Amino acid sequence: TAQPASHAQPPTIPPPFIFCLAVPPTMDLLASLHLDALPEQQTRTSRPSVAKALTNNPDIKLGFDACCTCAAPDVSVKCKGCGRVSYCSNKCRKEDANPPDDESQQLGHGSVVCALLRLCDNDEDVDEGSVGGDQKDDGAMEASRDRVRSEFESYPATLANVLMGGPAYQDVITHQSQGSGTLTVHIVGASAGVELWGDYQSNMFSDPDTDVYEAYAEALTDLVEMHNLEKIHLVFVGPDCPKKNVKQVKQITCYGGEGGGRKKGNKKSPCLLIETHKSNYDAAYLKNGPEFGSRSAGNCSPPPTANIVVFFNPGFTCSDYSWDGALSCIPAGVPFLVTTNTEMEAVADCQYLLVQNFIDALPQLVTDIINGDESGGDKQDDGEVQEEDCGIFFGENPFAGMRVRQSGNMANDVFVKNRWMIGGVRGEGLFGLKRKSLQKRQQMDSSPVKEKEDKKKKRKKLKGNTKKSNPALI
Repeated sequence: TAQPASHAQPPTIPPPFIFCLAVPPTMDLLASLHLDALPEQQTRTSRPSVAKALTNNPDIKLGFDACCTCAAPDVSVKCKGCGRVSYCSNKCRKEDANPPDDESQQLGHGSVVCALLRLCDNDEDVDEGSVGGDQKDDGAMEASRDRVRSEFESYPATLANVLMGGPAYQDVITHQSQGSGTLTVHIVGASAGVELWGDYQSNMFSDPDTDVYEAYAEALTDLVEMHNLEKIHLVFVGPDCPKKNVKQVKQITCYGGEGGGRKKGNKKSPCLLIETHKSNYDAAYLKNGPEFGSRSAGNCSPPPTANIVVFFNPGFTCSDYSWDGALSCIPAGVPFLVTTNTEMEAVADCQYLLVQNFIDALPQLVTDIINGDESGGDKQDDGEVQEEDCGIFFGENPFAGMRVRQSGNMANDVFVKNRWMIGGVRGEGLFGLKRKSLQKRQQMDSSPVKEKEDKKKKRKKLKGNTKKSNPALI
């Protein structure tokens, strides 16, 4: 699998009907923390005083400007372990740390959540470049640097690996390879400090000769070699992109020899062309080019037509943004990829895409989560993200980073960027005539029922996963 790091082994191509990925150990958050699942929404909101306070003021931040246990405005007491969750009294602090009455309740500020939040302090110090030589344990800070780095690397790693293995993208990549040889990907809503790494490189990148563009080039090497592409054109577009539009070309070195990434008779080496456009993504942009930024670099022309469209953590349902215009100008039949930070956001984004007629139906797994079906987890085996009957795949992203972040609204909620993903084809359900043949292959290749049942995991029915009981989802 492709990562932003050199390797010598050729990629392993998963079957087209199951998106089954070999997870790189350095990118596997859960294994590194010895957890079966990341406890994302664990702030307890069922207490009457909390529910009443949230009803009166949905903008209060439990554990920050209100007691995390009772929602009182007093936040004079902090957790002694992590110092990142506040309470009105020691009584409330101890109550929040007590184990839940049953498995259907949130953990509150238990030992697992507290331990995860303690990591946030180190990670924030490293991210901000504020760590002195003798400030903290060298081993702890080195681990923190790895976590922060993995979060930034998750963008090129996710892009490369999901496009390489995702069933929705194979037809268009093959078509482009056999045609123009160029695959064009629009990364919509991109920002200078996230997908393009911002100040991260100058603060702590260990190799000064390597930059974010080199990282994308290395990550996409396997995709170029696998499909014999001549060029991958990445267009990062968003109002938070760099003020001066960028246009860079990076050569891609294929590991499979001179033939990799070249058409017969073509002596040119494959390359990655990266452009950044400071602009909203709408019909005007697609027709006229970017509306902001420097146009001296020749970036005033319209962008090339997208073969694939990618959204990293877009927040479709966040009231601060409006995505209607961006989604409406993406033609039917264009494959897409969306990542989110939490399962709850992924479910909400799926519902939004359905309302916008961007997808034709919800994956069954999403429907099960919405309905609180405890058997919903049986539809997904370990390490597999399956394409469901509606042609959309939904599940955890094995190429997310290792950095855990604290929610800014509910202090016991944690998340990992790009942890969940949704993908498919815009406005198209199934893959046409391929459906029957793929189903047949899936039946032939399936393991015995007993082995399947042994691998299945039951999904815990948390109150936090239902809209009616979780103000964050509301």
